[in-house]
Amino acid sequence: YFHLEDGWTALTRTVRGESEYSNRGGLRLETNILVFRTSQLSTHDHNPLSLAALALSLGHLRLRQKMPRELQPLEMPESNWSTLIKQPNQGDCDSETIEKLQKLLSSSRVMVVGAPSPRNIVGQLLHRMPIDQRSRLTFTTGLRPSLHRPFRLQFLPQVSENLRDKMAAAGIVCLDVEPSLAI
Repeated sequence: YFHLEDGWTALTRTVRGESEYSNRGGLRLETNILVFRTSQLSTHDHNPLSLAALALSLGHLRLRQKMPRELQPLEMPESNWSTLIKQPNQGDCDSETIEKLQKLLSSSRVMVVGAPSPRNIVGQLLHRMPIDQRSRLTFTTGLRPSLHRPFRLQFLPQVSENLRDKMAAAGIVCLDVEPSLAI
């Protein structure tokens, strides 16, 4: 989830499919992007995970059998029903870690290392944030790290010392999640 220009925002989801078209033995990866006006999040309590859940439930942001030649615009209902159905699971991360994240995010970009369920941690953070500030939290839960991507919050299962040093040099704080929380 990240901001584009002129009041537009993007929500992406990358999914793995069957063998890729060239038959080189790799899996096909497909990234679906939902582009919308940032103001449209207001009908979803400014929660991008709520909008993502709604899009998924309507069959969007999913792997397709065949890519269409032309993409059609989507009409998304103006409802926050998915936020009400799926509250963040409090068992995925202790409140002390969430509080640390909140403090770090107020002044830094953060890489969370070793989190068992990044989506649920993002959900807990969004749930604790004031509604009018939620849309400011840009995040990725699965992309390779990049110093140049505009995310405030990123997740990785592990990082090398070399990558940790690069992140620190770029002002990105690495927060390790205790292995006991991964259970």
